[in-house]
Amino acid sequence: MSVLTAWKTSDLDRLPDEPFLRYEIVDGGVIVSKRPDWTHQDMVRKLIVAFDARWLVSAVRRYRNRE
Repeated sequence: MSVLTAWKTSDLDRLPDEPFLRYEIVDGGVIVSKRPDWTHQDMVRKLIVAFDARWLVSAVRRYRNRE
């Protein structure tokens, strides 16, 4: 019978460095996922800019309505 132990950051250091994979420890287990590519990063940036612009317009409208 094998005994399961919780992963530690030192355990991750012993894994091979894979440029397209991301390792995370969650609740003592390791999760391996594909790193986001540039398309994903660009889409996230565009969403942040769009939401930030909507927030700014909303804040200006609230400010103007106070007067």
